[in-house]
Amino acid sequence: MRSFFQKSIAFIAILLTMQIAVSAMHPPELPEEILELDRQLQEGVEVVYFGDSTLILPEGEPTIPEILREMAPNFKIGEVAHPAYHLDLYERYVNYLVKHKSQVKAVIIPINMRSFSPEWDLRPTYQFEREKTILTYGPLISTIFYRPFDTFGLFDSPISEDDFLEATVFNGDQPVGEVAEFEELIDASPLDTESDFAYYASLPSEEEEEALKGTLVYYYMYKLDRHHRKIQSMKATSQLLKENGIKPIFYISPINYELGELHLGEEFHQRVAENTAIIEQVLRQKDVDVLNLVFDLAAFNFIDTEHLTENGKVYVAQALAEAIEQPQPGVLTSSSVDDAPTPRISAVEQPAGQGPSSLPTPTTTLEPEASVAALIPTTSASTAQSTLTRTPTSTRTPLPTATPSRTPTQTPRATATATAEPAASATPLPPTATPTRPTATATPKPTATPLPPTATPQPTATATPEPTPTPQPTPTNTPVISETPQSPARQQAGQLTLIDFWTTFEPAGNYVIDVYHLRFRTVDRNERVTEVEADLYVPQVDDPTDFPIFIYAPGTTGLSNPCAPLNEGSSGRNWGQYHSYMLEYTAQGFIGLLPNYQGFDDDKLPHPYFISEFQAHALLDGGRAAFHFF
Repeated sequence: MRSFFQKSIAFIAILLTMQIAVSAMHPPELPEEILELDRQLQEGVEVVYFGDSTLILPEGEPTIPEILREMAPNFKIGEVAHPAYHLDLYERYVNYLVKHKSQVKAVIIPINMRSFSPEWDLRPTYQFEREKTILTYGPLISTIFYRPFDTFGLFDSPISEDDFLEATVFNGDQPVGEVAEFEELIDASPLDTESDFAYYASLPSEEEEEALKGTLVYYYMYKLDRHHRKIQSMKATSQLLKENGIKPIFYISPINYELGELHLGEEFHQRVAENTAIIEQVLRQKDVDVLNLVFDLAAFNFIDTEHLTENGKVYVAQALAEAIEQPQPGVLTSSSVDDAPTPRISAVEQPAGQGPSSLPTPTTTLEPEASVAALIPTTSASTAQSTLTRTPTSTRTPLPTATPSRTPTQTPRATATATAEPAASATPLPPTATPTRPTATATPKPTATPLPPTATPQPTATATPEPTPTPQPTPTNTPVISETPQSPARQQAGQLTLIDFWTTFEPAGNYVIDVYHLRFRTVDRNERVTEVEADLYVPQVDDPTDFPIFIYAPGTTGLSNPCAPLNEGSSGRNWGQYHSYMLEYTAQGFIGLLPNYQGFDDDKLPHPYFISEFQAHALLDGGRAAFHFF
């Protein structure tokens, strides 16, 4: 017996030696995110930001952690982010982190509402068993025994593909089908594929309304149970952080709730509100607060249901920067969940009673001959650099000298009536101010006009009466026209019929931006006056400042009213991200105009925006309207 025991020990030692040798000669590739966390802990990071794809996608754009580092320069912030990471995995990461006895003071953890759905929670490739095993045993042991771990199935998902596809999808308490049906409905395809991982994200187009509704049900219409395994992981994570003196900062990621309400109605908002309320209650029972950002951003801040544009990322980073700098966790407050969504859209609240009539009008020296249909690359000496940057504004409060109110109505400026008098300037004058040219009435002489001398002899006096004298032309008030005369309708092009202040935005850049909704006149294909809408983006300034005008020509998107460029956000689809681009440009020092084209306000009208002439009318007349605004 003793000999057998000794032989067993020797055999194990030999196997271990061989395993170490093989691992040294052919080391396995450990997950880059775990190795990156090790590097960051060695560098002494103070804040670790865990997260999923909402932090880092779309590729090529600034990430939320990058923006957060700019907003909180006094903290050394690290990040560990990967598509489809979730609360189960964050718990393992936090366990790994606290074992290192590092100098970490705070940990940021997003709570993605889609991660509780069967689409995410039960997908086999989203279980991350390899990462969980390596975080449990550590990189050294995992490197030595990587192949045995793999051979004996420690990296295999506990959920099979068949179990996943046969799982039931619920809308509240009501079963509405199996996962396989919804996977086929949304035609899920991998965006990011690794050796053992595929990240799926697919959103049907606006035209596929039933498929889009099904996708939203699949992602968000489950009824969350406080015993859900990810809720239990969240509780364990918060407890572990508090026990080790590390500040937990949980936040519920924003979602495109306007898209959900558009297709599923108020029921969508109510279900999401109920589910987020459970998360808040569970964490507060642990004396941990949570930032609930789920309803904070309007649709134009998203590229799909959850991934953000740069302005949306700036909003999240700002909320996290404030949370990091709070000395006590109890100071953190989450937005209340009520029955009616009130998106904050990163807007600055305006003082009451300060209507548009009291707005100090920014003085500009923009000349009409300036190129208003294209981006002007030069600015005056008083403007900021036009290079796009992510530098946050130095102040997050509105400038007092140029802050309009949210008053929804305003007396239209430069409202003109039809007149046959040609426009004398870029701004048509009212009919009462139109001067009348002096009229001189000439009476013909009663006597004959002397004829010039000719070779023909004068006729002798006969009974024939004298020739009828030729009268001199009588001057009238008709102007001398050297160019093609303008039609009465054309004279009104660019006149404003509505100026309505919308709101104020704080994009990443050099200026806070006020946005106005305008209606202006243009001419249709029958030379009749018609009206077009536009949004005007105006940088806030303390002193008169020259800015070039940037007029954005939206691409063709479709024929229905939801396809109008200005309806992009309310329709829940960001096919062109027009609003986001306008904020990014104008925050660098431009006055921006984003017009609709003709035909979007009336379903019965044709769509002349497919014709270049009428596209040009909308853009150029929009530029004239911008000049009239000032």
